[in-house]
Amino acid sequence: MEQQPPLVIVVQGPAGSGKSTLIQGLVQMFTGQKISRIAGPITVRQTRARRLMFIECTPDMPSMIDLAKVPDMVIMCANAHDWEMETFEYHTLLAVHGFPLVHGVITHLDEIEQKKQNRVKSHLNERWKKQNSHESSMFVLKYDGVRKQYDKNAVKRFSQTHLQKSPKHLRWREAHPFVLADRIEAIDDAPTSMRLFGYVLGSNLRPGQLCHIPGLGDVSAESVEFREDPCPILNKGSKRGLGEKDKLVYAPMSDIAGMERVAGRQTITISGEAHYGQTVASEGLERQRAVLVGDQTEGEKIIAGLHTARERAKADDAALFASDDDQDESDEDVDMTSGPAFEFASDDSDDSSSDSDSDSDSTSSDSDTDHDLATPLAPDVSDPTFLALLDALTDVTHVYPAVSLPMDEEGVDDWLRDRFITGEFGQHDRDMAAGDLGVESGNEDDEEEGDEKDGEGEEKDEDKEETPEEEEDFEARYMRLQGEKHALIAERNKMIANLPEAQRVKVEGYRPGSYVCVLVTGVDPAFFDCFDPTRPVVLGGLGPGESAVGQVHTRIIRHPYHRKILKNGDPAVISMGWRRFQTRPIFSMEDPNGRQRQIKYTPEHMHCFATFHGPLIPPNYGVAVFQSISRSKSSFRVSATGTVLQMGKKHGLTKKLKLIGTPFRAANRKDGVKTNTMKNSAFIKGMFNSELEVNRFVGAKIRTVSGIRGIIKKAEKAPPGAFRATFEDKILLSDIVFLRGWVPVEIPAWCLTVATLLQRGNEWAGMKTTREVRDEKGVAIPVNKDSLYSGIIERKERVFSKTVVPKKIATALPFGSKVEQSGKRSSDGYLATRHREMMAARTVAEKARDASVTHIQQLSAHRRVKRADAAKERVKKAEKAKAGRDAIRQANEKERRKAQYRRQGLNRKDAVGATAI
Repeated sequence: MEQQPPLVIVVQGPAGSGKSTLIQGLVQMFTGQKISRIAGPITVRQTRARRLMFIECTPDMPSMIDLAKVPDMVIMCANAHDWEMETFEYHTLLAVHGFPLVHGVITHLDEIEQKKQNRVKSHLNERWKKQNSHESSMFVLKYDGVRKQYDKNAVKRFSQTHLQKSPKHLRWREAHPFVLADRIEAIDDAPTSMRLFGYVLGSNLRPGQLCHIPGLGDVSAESVEFREDPCPILNKGSKRGLGEKDKLVYAPMSDIAGMERVAGRQTITISGEAHYGQTVASEGLERQRAVLVGDQTEGEKIIAGLHTARERAKADDAALFASDDDQDESDEDVDMTSGPAFEFASDDSDDSSSDSDSDSDSTSSDSDTDHDLATPLAPDVSDPTFLALLDALTDVTHVYPAVSLPMDEEGVDDWLRDRFITGEFGQHDRDMAAGDLGVESGNEDDEEEGDEKDGEGEEKDEDKEETPEEEEDFEARYMRLQGEKHALIAERNKMIANLPEAQRVKVEGYRPGSYVCVLVTGVDPAFFDCFDPTRPVVLGGLGPGESAVGQVHTRIIRHPYHRKILKNGDPAVISMGWRRFQTRPIFSMEDPNGRQRQIKYTPEHMHCFATFHGPLIPPNYGVAVFQSISRSKSSFRVSATGTVLQMGKKHGLTKKLKLIGTPFRAANRKDGVKTNTMKNSAFIKGMFNSELEVNRFVGAKIRTVSGIRGIIKKAEKAPPGAFRATFEDKILLSDIVFLRGWVPVEIPAWCLTVATLLQRGNEWAGMKTTREVRDEKGVAIPVNKDSLYSGIIERKERVFSKTVVPKKIATALPFGSKVEQSGKRSSDGYLATRHREMMAARTVAEKARDASVTHIQQLSAHRRVKRADAAKERVKKAEKAKAGRDAIRQANEKERRKAQYRRQGLNRKDAVGATAI
């Protein structure tokens, strides 16, 4: 029976957000068991046909990266006090590596004042909808402070509304197998090998497939074996729900109530325990016999034998007391190797088998149809020819249309011949091809029948020539080929489904949902010393070509939450596929002419290209870039996100090179005499250092600052690096000439795996940036003198003389086009000159008189200023006195009015009293 794999549910959140409490509440709701310490995957039964695998994601970046690639569903816990950075980082990683179902949970809301809870809840919901979608909303879990757990009704309601949904189809998971290890065993005889236990997830896992463990490196899955499923799916039968005995939890790395954990040996012994007055004898607890690293002692072997005997007794009892309904259901899932529906031919076949074979041959010769793959006469799956053809059939389903694969040897030859010969291939053509190949044809009956069919075929050809059919349009042909393709796939799946389990595994590998034991080789021994059960161990299968290393071309954009832009060539951690590694990306932009131009920094709000050396991965998969994965960084750690464009191809990155030179002699002067030859040529110096460099650039295009274009012609002997160039116009000695060239950029061939599983803790330190090294060493930034601006090549400002029109030309010009040519005029007029002369001719008496007049004018001006100041003071005093009088008058007026109103009120009262009397 095909078993669906358990749904992987990752519970993520910052430290102290209630992740462990939520998992404990969900496990207790599904199984009635209490978990005191959570570590590794926890598998439970949700229904009789659905299993859930919970795993807690710690807030360190390596675990967040690994657990963003495997989940079917994510529960993100958010503290009600405020959002934290880890939530947005993990959300970004999910968006990069394939976005599964995401559910938000608000915790610690009861710690906020009652009147503020609704406002906080609405604020978190609005921010959550902006980050995800407008349809999703966050779920509030209330905390029970007495029992130190979430409210049971709230947990149950959350499970019913959120955990019943079907997962999304993620492209990476459907194309790559992986195993989320829930148990690890070391091998004493082989220190570089270990056994991983877990469910096969994603696609089919093939034995011998090259795999990768994030944080450890590339390993090889030497062998894969089926193991008893610790949390199997139950047959429906007459029951719909789960009984107490059907509730199951499997968590080898966690501490569950009723388990005794022996320190140092990681051996777990299970026993029953009473919960709330009921005895829970869980089948899963009995299956959790040994999670060990090392050999078992004699006592442990005895206990393991007792558990095995108990399981066998349970299996015998279940088989003895099975109901008729269960028996009917089991008949539907009968093993194909034992039933009559699938028989295999053997070499020691008796007469009856040979008779049946001859009957089948005669039947096949009488009819022109292919064998039905569901007939009892199935192929010999041990035949290597059949396995080779089956693999070929599996690989070409997307290229060739559907064909029926005959199972006898002659049919195989015909089928192969049809694959390489176009057109209609009748029996007559087959006989001719067989004669050419030196193969005897079939029996006489077949020949006669073939002749008859050939005659019919010729008549059909004549009919076609007489009445040609209309050509099939492209859309109809495409739909027909698609239908044939799907029919071939269905036929292939039907054929594979009829194979016995051992042969089926050889053909398609271990299917998702199988619980397997994988023997992994090439493991660093430091892994066992630094093993931490809280860190996930994912065995990810690599596809064809993904084990190679080369250049990867991606398109990235700086994340808006990251504070700084990325510098070209700085080491960065890349998360791509199963791998996370450190490399040195080179950033570039594409010019309109298709040139990949290197840039120094990533743009602020634009995409750019990043090319780096690393493991290859197919295009259109996500990429995440980190400057640092350390938890000590307070800022947003995801630096950039992007997509893989190409792999394994050199992309020809270039960077701009600008060489500057100056003319030192005009080419139309020889020995100081001006000639008419080469009037647009000039000799340039300062651009190159030797004649050899000039010869490499002969024919290159150059240009002056004023825009005059030219070409390098020939190198000159003196001075070194000088050359002769020709321009489209005459240039001056004051012009600056520059050459704009492009130099190829080499991609640094360096890549380092982020091996966080080979050290204790998650503070991994790889290559440091130049800035970090300078800060630690206290070294100043070096200064390159050639990069400094200097005044040597500064362009001097030229002063051009005014245009002078000759008199003959000026007189011949019309009046509207005449040029005004004013001569030099004196800056002083007659009055100014006369005043200067009169002042110089004054006598001493006149000067004294002028001085006394000036002094009197100054005194008069001073008196006017004093009188104006005194007048201002008088005005201020008058205004102040008036304001006092006005205040007194207003106060008196107010009192007078009060008295008047009082008298009027008394008079009104007297008048009303008199009227009443």
